[in-house]
Amino acid sequence: MNLVDTFLKLISIESETGKEDNILDFIETFLEGNNFQGEIKRNNGGIVAVPSESSKKIALVGHVDTVPIVPNQQYEFDNDDLIGGRGSVDMKGGIAVILHSLLENSSEIVGVFYTAEESSFEDNGLNIIMPELLSDFDIDFAIILEPTDNEIQLGCLGALNATLTISGKAAHSARPWVGDNPIYKVKDVIKLVEDNEIKELEIDGLNFKQVMSITKISSGIANNVIPETLKLNLNFRYSPELNGS
Repeated sequence: MNLVDTFLKLISIESETGKEDNILDFIETFLEGNNFQGEIKRNNGGIVAVPSESSKKIALVGHVDTVPIVPNQQYEFDNDDLIGGRGSVDMKGGIAVILHSLLENSSEIVGVFYTAEESSFEDNGLNIIMPELLSDFDIDFAIILEPTDNEIQLGCLGALNATLTISGKAAHSARPWVGDNPIYKVKDVIKLVEDNEIKELEIDGLNFKQVMSITKISSGIANNVIPETLKLNLNFRYSPELNGS
């Protein structure tokens, strides 16, 4: 199986966050079936593949999960050389490269395949794998094969989510004037977030873009009822100058 075939196979395996068992099974089977010489360690955080002749100085790291699939989403490409599908960019291309690197040029590397990157920090598989990497290996640095358009990048953004609840008063839709529709109040919040400027920062020579977005809105219990409340999720991606607190 060449690199492209491996990439296509990885894309074909559904691996939304929390459903990574099948893709971890494939990674394990792929290495074993291609005469990988070394140790394959699997736990609840993912897989660490350690070539027997490796100096274990460089970790090639990738997450195996994807964000949820959008039902009935269609892909159209003008370029026949492009490969599409959930995870094709983030980051099953990187996973394919790690797998083939372990087979073809493994003198210094350790392969790390972890779960739940697209979830909360608490669920991230690196929380389980990282202590083992730090205690068992003398790794000089790690390369995370996230999509960067073939550029070397350093750094990432933190994530903070908050639920904003807008209150109203429920009523029948035939007599909305006796209620208070919270949906009409949300437009000011949407405008505020939409107009919120992207804050560009340079920290230690690296460029970061700090930004807030609305990612979910929910309201209502029936088509003929004025809702009592509306909830929306605010997602704030912040630079290293801030922390979660």
